[in-house]
Amino acid sequence: MWYACCMRRFANGVWMCGKDMWCGGWKGQAKVLFILLLKLTLLPALMIGLTQLCNLRGDYGLALVLLSCCPLAPLAFLVCQQYGFGAELSTSITIQGVLLMLPQMMAVIKIAQAARLYDVPMLAN
Repeated sequence: MWYACCMRRFANGVWMCGKDMWCGGWKGQAKVLFILLLKLTLLPALMIGLTQLCNLRGDYGLALVLLSCCPLAPLAFLVCQQYGFGAELSTSITIQGVLLMLPQMMAVIKIAQAARLYDVPMLAN
């Protein structure tokens, strides 16, 4: 599993070599930032709501919330490349999402800890 994840990251990097990381200047980067903002805020908030609705207040609930923080579709660029549309955008979102994943997860854990949403020993402090 770990090997496959590393190979996907390597494939993304090799494919992006020499391409515009910022997806067409300021307009393209604004689109990337908007999509990332939606992903970074709405997905964890939606998952928190669903776990609370389903009464998953233990390890499984927190795991689902943290899983919603992970980058989406790291191989999406292959599908986009196959159809000739949006490959730079999807790869840029994936790479920038990976860079923002750790700070986002730390923030989500702190918010869950402060709000006492999950009964997990790790959050007891």
